Amino acid sequence: MLKRLTFVHWSHPNAGGYRYQLQMSALIAGLLWAVLVTLFAGVILVLWVTLSQHPTYNLSGVIGLCMLGGALVGGGIGGLNARKQGWLHGGVIGLTYGIIFLAMMAGGNMDALKDPLVWIRLPLLAVLGALGGVAGVNLSGTGH
Repeated sequence: MLKRLTFVHWSHPNAGGYRYQLQMSALIAGLLWAVLVTLFAGVILVLWVTLSQHPTYNLSGVIGLCMLGGALVGGGIGGLNARKQGWLHGGVIGLTYGIIFLAMMAGGNMDALKDPLVWIRLPLLAVLGALGGVAGVNLSGTGH
């Protein structure tokens, strides 16, 4: 069943010396998609809070899920564009995405690094990005 699923592609006949390099275009595309997914979800949440008459107390869980979804989608787009080593591209996208949002949420306050949720979220975003990258490489159909 897992015969056609590619996790790691070690040897590529036309790779030459570029076998282990990251493709910046794939990283940038994946990072942009990750941020766009989060921004889109943020706009929807703003509309929900503004237009809804239901009480909205705490949306941090929803925002956290949106970040996880952004890392997954960004890793998938990165793997789809890279067409090889999706786990590496997706992991780098997820980790970079997490660091960018950590810096934005901290706003220059270094006390935000003391929160244990940060040290759980960063590796989780990297793992979800890597899973998205594996899915992206396998969706492209050229990962073999």
